[in-house]
Amino acid sequence: MKDKKYQFCAFSVADHLFGINIHDISEIKDEFSITPVHHAPREIKGLVNIRGQVYLALNLRVILQIGNSNNSAGRLILFKPKIGQDLFGILVDTHNGVVQIKESQIEYHQYDQSMPSEMTMKRAIAIGICKLESKLMTILNAANLLVSIQQD
Repeated sequence: MKDKKYQFCAFSVADHLFGINIHDISEIKDEFSITPVHHAPREIKGLVNIRGQVYLALNLRVILQIGNSNNSAGRLILFKPKIGQDLFGILVDTHNGVVQIKESQIEYHQYDQSMPSEMTMKRAIAIGICKLESKLMTILNAANLLVSIQQD
């Protein structure tokens, strides 16, 4: 049986390497302006207007609780909209290109119902891990990024 291959958009946040399936991504912006939203949850950095469409800019550092949440991001990864879902993107430090991975390289997380709900949600965002030549890449589920904020 052939090993299924996936392509992931690889990016870094606070010296951690992450990947998201390229089928979930619409575009990557390196020039953008964020308008802060007062009284919004910390996970929402603000709003970004891209060609007349307004996107929520999510602060991945806060969502995943890594690094300094006030660091400015270099890129904005925008996701393809799903029916009934807000337009959103995530702020990342660097875009590291597209990585092709065989399914056998991915170690998926196992869920345990006895875990506290906060830990379960973090695991639902980070669905697995993959060993690359020089680093480990955490694979994220794009749809669960927005859900994690809405549940707070």
